[in-house]
Amino acid sequence: MRNVKRSLQRVMRSKQPDAMVMHTYGIAVSGRPEAFQEKWWSPGNTPVIGEDGEMQWIIHHVEGMTDFVLARPLRLKPRGLSGEHEAVEAELVHPVAGTPARQRRTSTGS
Repeated sequence: MRNVKRSLQRVMRSKQPDAMVMHTYGIAVSGRPEAFQEKWWSPGNTPVIGEDGEMQWIIHHVEGMTDFVLARPLRLKPRGLSGEHEAVEAELVHPVAGTPARQRRTSTGS
């Protein structure tokens, strides 16, 4: 919860979208109380600015990333991916608040 609070504070201070680090959670498997399925999520917060230039709301959004994470090749060497793929992966796994590409995707919903 501390990370969410910090992200919300950054959005309130900057009035800019904020991407948080990807998280993983174990989700209980239906009918098997001892079993959990690994799920990955990429959360973020986006301000909604009114006509007066003031922030009206903050939209908290979460994108499911499980398929992306599970499709990543296991790498023994850090240079195992193309430069472009490696850059996209780095941005998704360790987003930097204020990254222009992430802000565009966050603000446009894509």
